[in-house]
Amino acid sequence: MSKIFKIALPVALWVTLTAAFVSADRSAEPDNAPPASEIKASLDKVPKAVFPEAKYNFASVYEGVDVKHDFIVENQGEAALLIRRVRPDCGCSVASNPGRIPAGGKGVISVTVRTGNRGGGTLHKGFSVFTNDPFNERVRLEVAGQVMAYLSVSPPTVRLVGLVGRDLKQTVRITASPGHPFKVEGITTQHGENLRYELKPLAQRSGSAGYELLVENTLPKPGNYRDLIIVRTDCREKPSISIPVYGRILSTPD
Repeated sequence: MSKIFKIALPVALWVTLTAAFVSADRSAEPDNAPPASEIKASLDKVPKAVFPEAKYNFASVYEGVDVKHDFIVENQGEAALLIRRVRPDCGCSVASNPGRIPAGGKGVISVTVRTGNRGGGTLHKGFSVFTNDPFNERVRLEVAGQVMAYLSVSPPTVRLVGLVGRDLKQTVRITASPGHPFKVEGITTQHGENLRYELKPLAQRSGSAGYELLVENTLPKPGNYRDLIIVRTDCREKPSISIPVYGRILSTPD
């Protein structure tokens, strides 16, 4: 037997055995075997947060009336559902937190939305609910509806913008909602040095009960200012109205 043959035989035997072991190792795991993460997930029991109602549309209310509602949360999973946090979008809303809800159980998230000074339009308020449901970790709840105003102010903000020396003025209409007549008992300003105002009852032919407030700039030089006109009324639900004033007096056109 030649020397070359003696060396080649052990090498060939080693290659054959290695291939056999590799083939046997591959055959131990089928090609369609699920990943280890899926096998673990199928064995774990998880909570399932379900909200039968995620949006509540309330009937029209007048400003100042609190809107309250209970949102039901169901745990349709096989493990305890944890409501980690319920966060309102703003400080004018509050919400309760049911905490832990057992598998198959129900909980209540009670919300309150304050409508003070929000009259004259549709109100939308949202709440974020954070849970331990791996497929529903954050849920949005919403409260929406029309909030009616006792008194309407149009426009809500006075803007006096123009060249120095020009007659810069704006008229604001303050009107009552049907069935809510009112009287103005006084007017004050936060600063007052750059403007003057005049209040007149609306003409009978206008068809609305209320007042016209004429606001005029008195700043004789270029400059900017902000002020606030406070109108006091005898309306119990709306005893005062705040009207922001913005003045921008220009030396030359923009």
